[in-house]
Amino acid sequence: APLNSLQSHRFVARHAARLAGDYALAELDDTALREVRRRLVAEGRASSTQTKVLSLLRRLHRSWAAANSVAPQVTSRPDRTRRNSPRPSVRALWLLPQVQVLLGAVRDRGVRAVVGLVVGGGLGRNEALSLARSGVSKDCWTVRVGGRGGWRDAVLPGWARTLLLDYLRHRDGDSGPYLFPSRLNPAQPRGEVNRALQRAQTASPHLRGMPPVSLQVLQRSYRWWRYYAQARRTAEQVQQ
Repeated sequence: APLNSLQSHRFVARHAARLAGDYALAELDDTALREVRRRLVAEGRASSTQTKVLSLLRRLHRSWAAANSVAPQVTSRPDRTRRNSPRPSVRALWLLPQVQVLLGAVRDRGVRAVVGLVVGGGLGRNEALSLARSGVSKDCWTVRVGGRGGWRDAVLPGWARTLLLDYLRHRDGDSGPYLFPSRLNPAQPRGEVNRALQRAQTASPHLRGMPPVSLQVLQRSYRWWRYYAQARRTAEQVQQ
């Protein structure tokens, strides 16, 4: 098998042994697997990791059941029962004070700067992560991003500028084209920011009741704030 495939199997097996090592194969059931999933979610593990770990545990239990001629106690697939929930745009809204609490729980300066660009400057997830080094003005008040609609300048509020300046002061020297290069390959933009944000959310007791955070959710929140501010200004102008 390819080396990366073997490493992936070892990665999944370590999580399975760590989270379900106290269970005997005969004791595994859907309740135990739901507890394993809950712990994986609390750790901020990716959904693909959750699926692989639970799939491995199901296969091990079903193999044990077949060898001992007993009925398996786990279902072949996870419970996919749909639940009624509010619309995502309403459910996933984060307010600025909550974003500030989230930033206080984040230690990675690069992640903090990316959040500042998305929430403060209104950049999209890909725009922020693929931002060129040359796209930042000398005073860090504006950043220049390009897309299908052409180039545009985004003005940063003071708090987002402070986060960007703090990142630039402590940034490791590299010759890559991106402001946030990948740690594995500086020629590629950085990823895995959402996982760091979700770990910070889990660690903060003030945010545990909030919906799962991601750059997409923060971007959607920014758009709602902007729409609300424009609507309020329009209403004030009409009243005058």
